[in-house]
Amino acid sequence: GEFTLILGVEAGWSLFLYILVIATLTLMIIQVAQVIGPRILGNMLIGRYHSPVEERRIFLFIDLVGSTALAKKLGDIGTQKLLTRFFFDLGQPVAMHGGEIHAYVGDEAIITWPFDKGTDKSRCIECFFAVQDNLKSNLDKYEDLFGVRPSIRAGLHGGSVAISECGDVKKSVVYFGDTMNTTARLESEAKRLEKDLIISGELRQSIQLPIGIVAEPMGSTILLGHEHTTELFALSRATAE
Repeated sequence: GEFTLILGVEAGWSLFLYILVIATLTLMIIQVAQVIGPRILGNMLIGRYHSPVEERRIFLFIDLVGSTALAKKLGDIGTQKLLTRFFFDLGQPVAMHGGEIHAYVGDEAIITWPFDKGTDKSRCIECFFAVQDNLKSNLDKYEDLFGVRPSIRAGLHGGSVAISECGDVKKSVVYFGDTMNTTARLESEAKRLEKDLIISGELRQSIQLPIGIVAEPMGSTILLGHEHTTELFALSRATAE
């Protein structure tokens, strides 16, 4: 009887440790997937990005307006707390529209889609306005917590990029190419033109605007580092007349 009891206790502990290990590994995989995205994680596991590959993707660069002034008002720690809250609030709208958060760079979030997925149902455009709506609905909370009412602006573009897994001790998936540079320039144009969202004419031709969203032609310009002109359009919600 005593021997049977000992075996039962040992079997119970073995089962407990087995479940604990599985649960720990599952939690680690979920956390890693949350950091780099489940699609990227899957491709890294199968070695897709060990050598550079080319993909057509859409990128949405979103940043907070007036981040320099915010830093002066809130200080480094206060600004970081605001950014942490903003990036947290941004997550759900991005996920709902099938986007992947590629990186947070300072006060900027880089969101991406495979080209066909991002243009389907105008997901990439809908995503920006969902993020903006979510931010506007929480402005009172931001004011209570930080004493400011932040707003956002963005650049939206799509095209071919080279994707590669980089690093040794710390691995990450990196996007290279003019598509990334162009999207960053469009975000700068949004600041210059004082518009919430600037989309390239090239992407505008490949996507149907959502109902209630209008495109305002902003002319053509030669973006920094380019030799050719790029058409610019400002996207906004249609105002009721």
